[in-house]
Amino acid sequence: NQVALVEAGVAPGGGAWLGGQLFSAMIVRKPGHELLDDLQTSPPSYAQPACRTPAVSAAAAARLSACAEIYRNPPDQIAYDDEGDFVTVKHAALVTSTLLSKVLAAPNVKLFNATAAEDLVIKRDDGVPGGRYVAGIVTNWTLVSLNHGLQSCMDPNVIEAKVVVSACGHDGPFGAHSVKRLAALGMVPPVPGMAALDMNTAEDAIVNNTREVVPGMVLTGMELAEVDGSPRMGPTFGAMLVSGRKAAHVALGVLKKKQEAAAAKASSGAQKEMSA
Repeated sequence: NQVALVEAGVAPGGGAWLGGQLFSAMIVRKPGHELLDDLQTSPPSYAQPACRTPAVSAAAAARLSACAEIYRNPPDQIAYDDEGDFVTVKHAALVTSTLLSKVLAAPNVKLFNATAAEDLVIKRDDGVPGGRYVAGIVTNWTLVSLNHGLQSCMDPNVIEAKVVVSACGHDGPFGAHSVKRLAALGMVPPVPGMAALDMNTAEDAIVNNTREVVPGMVLTGMELAEVDGSPRMGPTFGAMLVSGRKAAHVALGVLKKKQEAAAAKASSGAQKEMSA
């Protein structure tokens, strides 16, 4: 499966390059530290497929951790201080840069940075809940998307996908873009926005609610808080990593169901032809 990473900024990872209030340390609540243990810092081997996440995704640290799922039993690990219920990495950039280097080295991964997801591709299918599903994204250069009033004409491109993983983060210029668009289309209820900060409750909610929110779209990270009205998280990254890892498995499950449905349809069609 081919994986396209679509990032509105120049550097993928959202706010994961720094900690709270632009300080350097990254706080990772357990069990999010297990991904740090799994992530090897020496060059990976691609004896097996590097990343099987069938997704087109937006920018967030959660999305990156989904692809990092495959790196296990590393000979060399990211160092951290164990503080009991959480761990501290001396600089957030150490985690994010390592994730990026591993993910982008995978042969089936392509990054489109400085590229905005302006809209969603929505198709109709009476066989899915609600009768509509997400089939991809509409893309344009970020600078064009921010300045459409200054452009005489700049039509977008389209990337179709079997499943889309959206990790647009909380509300902002491009934040929560997917859920806001789904709400405008009537595919989800009006977006309540995230509640006030409650760090531990927020992290639990993000991980527990990581899911396929509408057919064809998996939500991960703080964008979930916008659609669910759960608390904002603050500068803690454990749930982002675990949510991203969970989103990878949810996306694989969605893809598997689509493959099984396609196989059943093909088999049914063949049986009808034989009967005829």
